[in-house]
Amino acid sequence: GHASTTSSLVIEAVADSFQLDVTDLKGSKRDKETTLARRVAMYLLRQETNCSLAQIGQELGGRDPSAVTNACQRIASDIATSPFLRRKISDIQKNINPQSIVKHSE
Repeated sequence: GHASTTSSLVIEAVADSFQLDVTDLKGSKRDKETTLARRVAMYLLRQETNCSLAQIGQELGGRDPSAVTNACQRIASDIATSPFLRRKISDIQKNINPQSIVKHSE
């Protein structure tokens, strides 16, 4: 995690990428796109910030820490099978940490 990366930055970047509103991610919409975006946001908050599971749940509409854990596991396994999702997440990470692109090459 990067201490400098704020949760709102991550959530905004995810919302942008999925062309959703931040309020959708924090709300209770359960359509496929919003649910995926929300999971991605949880996953990236876990990766990119120093937020606890409870804090991440709070940020995204007061969800349970166990829901955050499940979301992170789902995304981790989805990334393994979906090149599309893998690319989408790495694009979001570039938006969150423009300076970190150079540091790690595949």
